[in-house]
Amino acid sequence: MNDITVGRGETISIEVQDDESVSVNLLVSLTASGNPIIQKSASFTDGVATITLVNTDTDIEEQDYLYQIRLFDTDGEYFNLNDDDCNGGDCTMGTFTVCPS
Repeated sequence: MNDITVGRGETISIEVQDDESVSVNLLVSLTASGNPIIQKSASFTDGVATITLVNTDTDIEEQDYLYQIRLFDTDGEYFNLNDDDCNGGDCTMGTFTVCPS
């Protein structure tokens, strides 16, 4: 996954493209198995979904987190978006960094 960096309390939009999914969910947590600190979803229109995190979403402790993007089909089943450039390890997790704004 591509790393995401956001200033604490800032708004950020993340665009996801997929022609087969109906919705997408962004999960941000401290660890791969931890409960999400941020969880946002968006619906696809014409193959594009935009997840928008507002200042209340990103007003969390300044540090590195892990994030995952899940794509959902019409049956509610999902798969995790993979990093195409990943060479081993968990290719479904990326770094979500919150830095001073």
